[in-house]
Amino acid sequence: MNFFFNTINTIDEYNKLLKGLQKDGSRITSSQSFILSKITSLMHSLIKLAGKLPEEESKQYYANKINVFIEDIRTKHFIQFPKDFELILLSLLIRFLFNKLDKSKEKDAVKEDIEHLKNPIVISTVIGFLYSTISQISHQKDMRELLDNVEKGDDKSLFKAITIDKTLTSYEPIKNRIIQAQASGDKSFLNKLGKATAKSPFESVGEHGKTYAVLNLFWNKVLYKLNNHELYDFLVSCGLTPPAYPDAFDKFMQRHIK
Repeated sequence: MNFFFNTINTIDEYNKLLKGLQKDGSRITSSQSFILSKITSLMHSLIKLAGKLPEEESKQYYANKINVFIEDIRTKHFIQFPKDFELILLSLLIRFLFNKLDKSKEKDAVKEDIEHLKNPIVISTVIGFLYSTISQISHQKDMRELLDNVEKGDDKSLFKAITIDKTLTSYEPIKNRIIQAQASGDKSFLNKLGKATAKSPFESVGEHGKTYAVLNLFWNKVLYKLNNHELYDFLVSCGLTPPAYPDAFDKFMQRHIK
């Protein structure tokens, strides 16, 4: 899991160095070469990670994407992730962890694989990613953004956060707000808190939660290019059951996506 964060930090470090060199007119330095080689090394480590996935198609997909990036950084001055590349790396890491989880269920599972999954850092990172994804799907804001708003006193963000993760009642700013409401007899707040606690993150989209999740996650990536008829056919081809086309589907798109 550290591969991803190390890569981000190293690329940031590299670009900052280049900006500094650009200001004083310096040429390529040993530090610049070292950082570039470090990024390339991290990318090759990710290719090895992809090689441990069970499906040959997945191995090739991730390896090809990463190799294109490696070739790209050899020719570009500043390094920027291609569109969706961070999502691809995160997807690879989550796939790798789930694959380890599947292997840990086998009788001949390697002890190291099982212990790796017990690591609190691994567990908290995966859970954090999943919560943030759910938040992005259901509220168009990630969990960090919601909690930042909670700290500013935004009760609406507090209720949205609680809908996703019920354990947040022990989070200090939320706990303090609840105590304040109880002390002042704020029945309106406490009633809304109760409803948020009982509510499902996808309740607003009813039985079409999976359809909504796919559309919301990938809308800005590529799906926005399709018209409603093409979208409907795409969703059906994914094995989903969207609202009936055209009337119900058009209303669903208008209400929740566009």
